[in-house]
Order: sequence, then structure tokens, then C-alpha cells
Amino acid sequence: MDIKKFKYLLILIIFAVLTLLFFSQNYLLKQFFFLFNSINYNSTENLLLFTIITFIYLLTPLPADIIILFNGFIWGLNGFFVSYPLLILNSVILFFLSKKIIKIYKFKIHKHRVLKKIKSKVNSSNYKVDYAIFLSRYLVPFFFHNIFFGIFSKKFWKFLFLIILAEIPYTYALISIGSSLNMNIKNNYFSFTSLMADKSFVIPLFLVLIILIISKIKLK
Repeated sequence: MDIKKFKYLLILIIFAVLTLLFFSQNYLLKQFFFLFNSINYNSTENLLLFTIITFIYLLTPLPADIIILFNGFIWGLNGFFVSYPLLILNSVILFFLSKKIIKIYKFKIHKHRVLKKIKSKVNSSNYKVDYAIFLSRYLVPFFFHNIFFGIFSKKFWKFLFLIILAEIPYTYALISIGSSLNMNIKNNYFSFTSLMADKSFVIPLFLVLIILIISKIKLK
């Protein structure tokens, strides 16, 4: 599968599953969410536990969007202050970890013509490279984006600055979606229609889609 289509497919699957679940009005599903919400996530123990879970999760190739939505679901908008710093921290870890792995296995990029050309382009001063780093953040899965630029980029501070900016709108939008989903599930009149009428759900959802579409168009 084309890696740039991965996030589109993931969001489509999540949206389709949610749609089916909402239309079905599954009583057991609602009870599960109510039970889920009965846990005190703001306690020190649970805050530490789920922070560690998020940290470990973001070091894997699993889709980062899922854990961000989850944090928005359990902590509301405060989930941003858990997810965002960990996204940046784990990006730095993966960036340097990829370089460490290359050194350990003595992988020499300069001996491979195609890889050498990629590295040269990534480290050029062309402003298009900055756009590519920034916009590809929304299309390439979190884990692979960090690994790729960790392998080919020599400009860590530029990479760090661009991902710090790129993650703010996307992470906040996903957190808002998770938070809105939680609030709607708590509503006794919860339905797909009520969710689609909730601006705090629809606006962030459209923001995510617009970010992905614009990124896809610009990167072409």
C-alpha cells in the first residue's frame, strides 16, 4: 500500500466504524463507554500510567492518531498537554535512535546512489525541503516520518522546529474530536445525528481532513 494513503485509509475506516456503531445504537457499546468513563483518569496513578502507555505506544509503528484520540477522550482538551509534549519528545528519540542504528550496523548511505541522492535533497537549503518536512508530517505515519528524517537529515534543529509547528493544529484537532466524542456518548440522547450537529466534533474533523488534503496536493 502507498504509505501516503495510509492515513486517509485509517481515518476512513475509523469514521466508517463509528458511523455504523452510532447508527446501530448498540446498548452494550454505550454501557462500555459509561463504564470506561467511571475511571478517575485525573488521579496521579492513572495519569502516570496512561502517560507511560502513550510514551511507549509512540515509540512503535502503530498509528499515533489512535492514542491521541484516546487521550482526548479520557482527558478532554487537557489531553493535548499529555499528547503534544510526548509527540515531540518521542520524535527526538526516534530521530536519534535511527542514526544510532545506522552506526551500529555500519550502514553507509554514500555507497548507494539513490540513497545518497535522497540525503542530498533532504539536506539542501531549498525551501521546498522545509515544506516537505512540514507537510509530510500529516501524511507519513509518525514512526516512519521520524525514522526517515533521522536517517537522511543532518539538520536536527530545523526538523525539530518544523514538527513542533506541524503537530500543534493536527494534535489539537484530534484531541478535540476525542473530547467531543466522550461528551456526546455521555449524553442520553446520543446519536449519529447529534454528533454531526456538534460543532466541537465536526469542525476539528473537517480541519483534519483539510490538512490532509492540502498536504497531499502541495506535496505533489
